[in-house]
Amino acid sequence: TTISDEEMLDICVEDEVVTTLSAKADPEVGDPCFNEESFPITIAPKECRVEVVITCEDEEGTECNDIDLPQPKCSESDDIDVVSFEYIGGGCTQSLNAQDEDCEDVKSGPSTSDDAEIVCKDKDGNELYSKDDVSVGE
Repeated sequence: TTISDEEMLDICVEDEVVTTLSAKADPEVGDPCFNEESFPITIAPKECRVEVVITCEDEEGTECNDIDLPQPKCSESDDIDVVSFEYIGGGCTQSLNAQDEDCEDVKSGPSTSDDAEIVCKDKDGNELYSKDDVSVGE
């Protein structure tokens, strides 16, 4: 007689599973017999490889690589005459722009109620503009 059983094991998770085999025989001639044996299966993964497929698309189902980039707001041929900023207070975590890697909160960061000093520098550290006593919303 053959008996077969299957169990799915996650080989990426450390675990120990014990499989127990019980056998009983009651022959027509001779004494009946019984035996039980346990077999531990230890899973100790050293590494686990997982294949992940990521699909990137917008709300309309267009794949990310096929999305048209928006046109720049400034023409390459025109010089910029005016740049306007509004001071909103709060720390670096409140801002979201391409310069975030250079954002630094001094002490606990700017207050949303006290005046602040605004300093703008070029990429070489040269000061382009500064103003003291700037209020939120200004």
